[in-house]
Amino acid sequence: MRKGAFTKVVLAGHSLGSSVVFDVASKYPGDADGVIITGMAHRFGAGIASVFPALLWPALTEPRFHTLGPAYLTTRPGTRGELFYDTANADPEVIATDEVTKGTTAVPEAATFLPYLIDGTTSRIHVPALVVLGQQDRLFCGGVTGTDCTSSRTLLDQERPCYPPDAGLEAFVLPDAGHDINLQRGSHVWFDVVGEWLSRRFPS
Repeated sequence: MRKGAFTKVVLAGHSLGSSVVFDVASKYPGDADGVIITGMAHRFGAGIASVFPALLWPALTEPRFHTLGPAYLTTRPGTRGELFYDTANADPEVIATDEVTKGTTAVPEAATFLPYLIDGTTSRIHVPALVVLGQQDRLFCGGVTGTDCTSSRTLLDQERPCYPPDAGLEAFVLPDAGHDINLQRGSHVWFDVVGEWLSRRFPS
């Protein structure tokens, strides 16, 4: 990656996209000056197994995706709200739009992110890092074995050992939010947090 006219480049990813950020930032030091990781942590929520059937729905069973092969997955019809939102703090029209415009993933693609969480990839990220999760993220938060999303401090305490000291890891938990932090009613709160983080870490 070439920075071109930009003096600073910060990579940002969400969910599976965060694993792309892990990969690039760890393999190509110097290409990125910072990373923002959202919707991804190193511990899965205790209830994730219960939502697998809805997350791994054969896409070809739906009219929109009937021409795709069996390796393509989507979410079970009508489950976007329960999977990805704190529904008490979300606009029902946003959830409905999310449902009708949802996309697909493929089994090989979905399988790529797990190694990044267990092979020490993030320990090779030597630039400022910010991790953000929704407090009600069903994929990563909750239970004895899951990420403690009670507060930004508990998230930081659990994620910090996975990054090197020079990453200066910071963390933020967005209250009343599920996995899709950008589509919750309170999304502006974390937008302000990341804006402040960028200004402080990379002053113009």
